Amino acid sequence: MKVMPLQKISAVAATSEDANYPASNVMNEHPKMQWNAAAGVSVATLTLTIDSMNSGLAVFETNANTINITVSDPNNITWETGVSWEAGVSFATFNATVTELLSLDGVSGSAWFEWPYSDTGVTAVLIMSSPLGGTLKVGVAVADKVYTYTDPQYGVKEGMKSYSIIKELQNGAFYRKERDKVRTFLFSIIEDRAIDFYEFMYTVARNLGYKPAAWQLTNQDGFWWVIYARFQSMPAARHSMPNHSIISTKLIEVL
Repeated sequence: MKVMPLQKISAVAATSEDANYPASNVMNEHPKMQWNAAAGVSVATLTLTIDSMNSGLAVFETNANTINITVSDPNNITWETGVSWEAGVSFATFNATVTELLSLDGVSGSAWFEWPYSDTGVTAVLIMSSPLGGTLKVGVAVADKVYTYTDPQYGVKEGMKSYSIIKELQNGAFYRKERDKVRTFLFSIIEDRAIDFYEFMYTVARNLGYKPAAWQLTNQDGFWWVIYARFQSMPAARHSMPNHSIISTKLIEVL
């Protein structure tokens, strides 16, 4: 299981955007408040400025069917004319090798990218395309350090919560107003108490609270396990083993 609890994206630029759905929308916590390219534009580039201490990026609620990403250090050095260096002097550059987990259905897909941890800020350039004739969109993008834990124990419970309104009328009939439905996940993980338990509970969960975060419960089922979600209730643990703890967690999807 992996989680990116903070939002390290500090600036966004796009080669195309609808004035009513600007590129900066991808930094908010509401996937329905999305970025749209201009009407009919199906190919566009997003350039994300990501602050220091980072190793991953997730994209949610996108209709893209392809995403190509480049992650690099934006702090390129240009020397003044006449500066020279002794033979053998070289300078390191950061141009990350990115691993990816994609489930892009051209309607409402997600993507998860990782690269080697960087103490300094990086720039991520995403070249994206949606099905021909459609307008490219992205709901939310999240970048942060990726925290890695054990996968949930077998027996993950996946359910649904409906925000629909149902009221019984005086004549016995029912009034129904259909609204959004979201997924819920209930699971347990077993972590080493000395390091991973305290990191998850107090570095991740306590600082995160009920804010949404990018989660990869497991990559075995692709899109269905990469979710933008918050704690439905704060995690709790049982210290039932000498050196390990069982953490029970319940997540609810955020729209």
